[in-house]
This record gives sequence, C-alpha cells and structure tokens, in this order.
Amino acid sequence: MRLTPGPARDIDLDAVDLFDLDLYTAGDPHPVWDLMRARAPLHHQVLPDGREFWSLTRYEDVCRVLGDHREFTSERGTVPTHLGQDDVAAGVLLTSTDPPRHTEVRRPLGSKLTARAVRSWEDSIRRTVVRFLEPALDGEVFDLAERALLLPAIVTGPLLGIPDKDWAELVQLTAMVTAPSDPHFQLGSEAATLAIAHHELVTYVTDWVKRRRASGEQDDSLLHHLMSVRPGGAPLSDEEIALDGYSILLGANVTTPHTVSGTVQALIERPEQFDKAQADPTLIPNLVEEGLRWTSAACNFMRYAVTDVPIAGGV
Repeated sequence: MRLTPGPARDIDLDAVDLFDLDLYTAGDPHPVWDLMRARAPLHHQVLPDGREFWSLTRYEDVCRVLGDHREFTSERGTVPTHLGQDDVAAGVLLTSTDPPRHTEVRRPLGSKLTARAVRSWEDSIRRTVVRFLEPALDGEVFDLAERALLLPAIVTGPLLGIPDKDWAELVQLTAMVTAPSDPHFQLGSEAATLAIAHHELVTYVTDWVKRRRASGEQDDSLLHHLMSVRPGGAPLSDEEIALDGYSILLGANVTTPHTVSGTVQALIERPEQFDKAQADPTLIPNLVEEGLRWTSAACNFMRYAVTDVPIAGGV
C-alpha cells in the first residue's frame, strides 16, 4: 500500500471494492477514503455473494462506533474476514468480547505492559535488537522485511513466557492466520491454512498452560499472568487462556514487522528525514512514534450494530 496519499482523481465509489485486498497491498486507498469522507461518510457495499456492510470514514463517527459497545458490539467479530459468519470465539476471545468482561481481562494485562513495567526489560530488549541487526552491521545481505517477521517473537517471546526454540514456528503460524492466501504461508486452500494455523496456535497455548498448572512453576510472563486473571470473580478456563494467548501472539506478530520495514521504506524515500535523525539522536523517540502511526497495518475494524442506529446521515 502507498504510504503517502496519492493525488485526488475521479473515482466511482459505486465501483470501488473495499473488500479487495489488492487495494491495500498494491493500490492506493487514500484517495478513496478522502472521497468517502467528503461525499459518502456512510458507504454501503454489497459483495457478490450477498454479504453487505457499511463503512464509516470520518473520525467522529469511527470514535463513536469503537467507543459504544452497547450499540456496536465486538462479540460477532471485529475483522472483515468475520463478515457474514460470527466469530466462534465471541464472548471468550479478548478482542471479540465487550465490557465489562473485556475490561476485566484487559486491565490487568495492560498493567504489565506500561512503560514503567516494561522498563525492567529494556536492557534485554536492546541487546536482542542489536543481535538481530548484527548481520546487517557486518555487511551481509540483509532482507529487513523478511527478517523482521521474527523480530516480535525475539522481543516479546520472553515477555510472553515462550521459549526461543518455538519462536520461528509461532511466527509462521501467525502469518498463516493473517495472510492465508499468501503463497509464502499457504498450505492447501485458504480455508485449510486458516484452520491449521488456528488449531496449532490454540493447541500450543493450551499445552503451555497445562504444563504450567502441572508443574506449579511461576514467573512474570503475560501468559502466566492470564492464569491469575479473574473476570467476574472466576478464573479463566484453559480454553479462555489459550484464546487470549493466541490473540496476544497474533497482535504482536502481525504489526511490528510492517512498522519496521515501512518506517525504513519511508526514510529511504525521504533521505532528508533520515539525515536529521542521524545527526540528532534525540529525534529518534518521536521518529519511532511517528513510524507506528504512519505505517499501521490496521486500517479497518469491524463492529456489528446491535439495532438500527442513526449515524453519519443514515441508519
């Protein structure tokens, strides 16, 4: 996807397919979104198989939908791939759960990921990233986009409590979930790829939990912390921990690689910005924050309206 919005041009919104992955991987959706915000802030699309959805593109409307779980629920799925078929993990998987349960599970986890809480890991993470970059520093051919797929596991694996011997396999499985049609990750059909990846990831975390329960071993990892969370006063079941652990793995592995490669691409295209950061290292923290915003792999979220709701001039 183009990182910089392209020039305005004539676009027939009735002919635009917002469900077409090529629009986001190789196309330029920015002019489409601009036109939707200006002319069709509530845009309706019907897919060839009869499924339909509405798109909101204005900031205020998006904030309203994402902030009001009483009118717009997460519990039927939150990504477009769930369209027309409810999420089987609804009400259990953290991302497909509404408050108060969502808050009761997320808040304790969030406390483990604050800047203060993660600070104790800073030196270890820094050493890990330096080792990750060593082949490039030595002058070897270094495919950053390819190698960055493993970076989240290298950094977050210890935080999650996952041994390094399993990182490469888990990265492959999460890639199969997010890109089941990509020839690099596909095993058989797209549906088969998804089924295999889902099964293997959930089984991995389930087995991890069972081993920890049997051994009584304790640590400060996120997965172990899930074992102590008690939404509604009751502990999470092994299945619930497995699904939430799966969600955390997926979230870590599908965003960071694109941020790394996308930020580097943006700096290559704008060498004057790279020169500024190289001359003044104090700019790097802001550069990282801007890179996170500029290259976000998440460009859409899905919610289901609980009932007819007036919004953006329509219902």
